[in-house]
Amino acid sequence: MSLINHLIQRGDLAYYTFEPLNRFDQLAHGFSTRKGGTSLHPYDTLNLGLHVGDDKDYVIENRNKYINSLGFSLEEAVALDQIHGNNVVLVNELDKGRGMTSYEDCLSSTDGMITNKPGILLTTYYADCVPIYIYDPQTNSIGMAHAGWKGTLLKIGINIVSSLKKSFRVNPKDCVAVIGPSIGPCCYEVDERVLLPIKKAYSDYNSIISKEKSKKGFLNLWEANRLSLLEAGIIDQNIHISKLCTHCSKDYFFSHRRDNGRTGRMAAVMGLRR
Repeated sequence: MSLINHLIQRGDLAYYTFEPLNRFDQLAHGFSTRKGGTSLHPYDTLNLGLHVGDDKDYVIENRNKYINSLGFSLEEAVALDQIHGNNVVLVNELDKGRGMTSYEDCLSSTDGMITNKPGILLTTYYADCVPIYIYDPQTNSIGMAHAGWKGTLLKIGINIVSSLKKSFRVNPKDCVAVIGPSIGPCCYEVDERVLLPIKKAYSDYNSIISKEKSKKGFLNLWEANRLSLLEAGIIDQNIHISKLCTHCSKDYFFSHRRDNGRTGRMAAVMGLRR
């Protein structure tokens, strides 16, 4: 697969967009880096997570800067509480602003969301887990999922596609999907607690687990989520993988594993322009 990452620099702010989604003028999207914010160590500098112990005012300022750069406001964005499940929620105008200045106000008990309403920015937050972006240009509808190893095990990508089909009559063959930056197969070593259920969930587990030794192995979350999206009916040439590893790049990304849990969060965002 060819590289799809496009780094946007706006002053000191830096974030990624992805070429397969850049083709659509009506679509705004991005994946933030840690550059261009106001937060102090260990959240330096563009921490976008309200729940990690950073100063709330810094986080809101950072969110405002990043989201405004994409042509949206905090009042138009919506966030989830991300419980590492596979629940998906339909988002509408009444949800705008939820979770953007208060973590307690997030949409609860869900890790995925869909909408076809312009003027709403879907936002999800990361420090190693996998962001999944899905866009259907035929119905002009979008879906986003937060997939850690548990969401990957539960195949949340399939639930996003099923929700798009149910709500908007999407044909999966029309969808374009991007699997964004996360911890890569180079760095994500796991033990039997993760390996055993993953093997049960994925019959082709040999393609997603490597270097097994002493009850440990390296898990390829990118490939696992690609297999889920294929199972959901998205065609192979429409599934794109960023291949940026958050653990490898300390200069650009926060990593929960690398930083021993004391770190900030990046945000994956997507919305339909008015």
